[in-house]
Amino acid sequence: MNRPPIDPFRKNLTSAGTLRIRRISRFLKALVLIYFVAMPLIGTAGSLFRSHGGSTGWHWAAGNLSAAEQWLAVFTAVICLGIAVTFYRLLNLWETGIFFSQANVRLLRWLGHLAFGNGLLGVVAPVVASGLVTFPTLLLSPFSSPWVVGGLFVIMVSHVMEEACKLREDQALTV
Repeated sequence: MNRPPIDPFRKNLTSAGTLRIRRISRFLKALVLIYFVAMPLIGTAGSLFRSHGGSTGWHWAAGNLSAAEQWLAVFTAVICLGIAVTFYRLLNLWETGIFFSQANVRLLRWLGHLAFGNGLLGVVAPVVASGLVTFPTLLLSPFSSPWVVGGLFVIMVSHVMEEACKLREDQALTV
């Protein structure tokens, strides 16, 4: 009988802390599906198809947006989908008891970059919509965006986790 080798850092998958992490991961996965998938689809459908006054039926409303605004909306939707997929994959790893691995580091780093990109798009969107660039405001806007600051924080945490993974591997090799 071939059994996979036991990872000494994953021995206790039934501890109270691990069970709590698994339960919270399942709950967060459901929230991710609702927040990042269902709600944006409903919101997009509601904004692209609107009922016009006394006319009957729904009409395509994206024609009111400029081409640049439409591209920004597409990029934002793609980034939100990327955030949802990446976060869902990270929650799957945590649910299975994998807490410190290079896969977690990679997913966290992607999550940080996607959040940072979403924040930058949020800063650029008003400039594209209005066509007005105010220099001091444009310089300070990225730092007032929670997505930019949160993205940078998650990127930093991914670097800390990468160092923790290296230390864990060194610890495993030490006799």
